[in-house]
Amino acid sequence: MSHFRYTIARTNTEKELGYRLRYQVYVEEFGFERKEDCPNQMEIDKYDRHSIHILAWDQNELAGTCRIVLPSSLGLPGQEFPSGLRFPPDAVPDLRSTAEISRLTVKKSYRRLSRLPSEGSRFSELVISLIIAGMRVAMAMHVDWILFISEPKIVHLCCCFGFGAALIKAGEAVIFHKALRAPYVGAVKDLYEMTAWLHPTCHRQLFPAEVKESIPEASNQQPHPKGNSLDIFCFGSRGKKSLMMGKMASLL
Repeated sequence: MSHFRYTIARTNTEKELGYRLRYQVYVEEFGFERKEDCPNQMEIDKYDRHSIHILAWDQNELAGTCRIVLPSSLGLPGQEFPSGLRFPPDAVPDLRSTAEISRLTVKKSYRRLSRLPSEGSRFSELVISLIIAGMRVAMAMHVDWILFISEPKIVHLCCCFGFGAALIKAGEAVIFHKALRAPYVGAVKDLYEMTAWLHPTCHRQLFPAEVKESIPEASNQQPHPKGNSLDIFCFGSRGKKSLMMGKMASLL
């Protein structure tokens, strides 16, 4: 059984839990954002209203979160990346059908190194699970491309689990938020196929109805034509890999 379970934040209260964790990490711990810009100890920006928020739970403790920013009139956060976006000729996404996995946040206690393999795998579990959860939600929302601003070590981690090769570097790496980061883009279809080898086990249902209700701007999005399945990667006990398979109800 996985250490963690994953849910979509449907209510404002649930979303605020993620905003508060982002405040703890992005503001108090790393100083990426200013306290005066974050009232009520919540880190929120203009893209959150256009996002689907995923929460990762260790029993009743919130261990991590990320958001999937859907295409809108605001564009995507990655378009503001300091070095800009420069897509290779064979991978130029339509930004009207591109979502961004953003604000991936892991609580400090789950980033501590441990000599015990079962504990040392928790960070990898959370990061990989949240990335693939975001990709699956993007597919359900009929998004064709995923944009992701990342440190090289996270992309290397994706490669270790069989899908990093589908992430194409889309700009120069620069120091951003106190670390070397670069933009990457990947076709959702390719990412889906590259994770199909992972063994599925039933874990939790995440319904597109929840996605639709979580943000007003999602109401015009259509479900992906490939079907109603949402697979979310997670680890089993003792670091074994498994997949959470959930049946997704129709958005319509």
